[in-house]
Amino acid sequence: MAQFKLDGLVLMIEGIGRTKSDNKVAIQALGLITFDDATGSYRGRGYNDGRWLEAEVKLLEDGKSLSWGFSLGEIRTSSVMHINAKGEWT
Repeated sequence: MAQFKLDGLVLMIEGIGRTKSDNKVAIQALGLITFDDATGSYRGRGYNDGRWLEAEVKLLEDGKSLSWGFSLGEIRTSSVMHINAKGEWT
């Protein structure tokens, strides 16, 4: 689920991952994406299980997609979110 907050200044993203075998919640995370006026860039901060991390967020050329990622030791991840014609984030 993704929603704009504070008159569109913050994009709040809530994610829930479930196991395939029994559909139990395996991970819950909350992310906040904001624009940093000082650097002219988007920043993201994610929260999960008492921890948090920061990542640079990029607005893609289509103007309707965001990409971000992070490294944690040898683990690297990247994600893309797209807003569709109905205004829904996927």
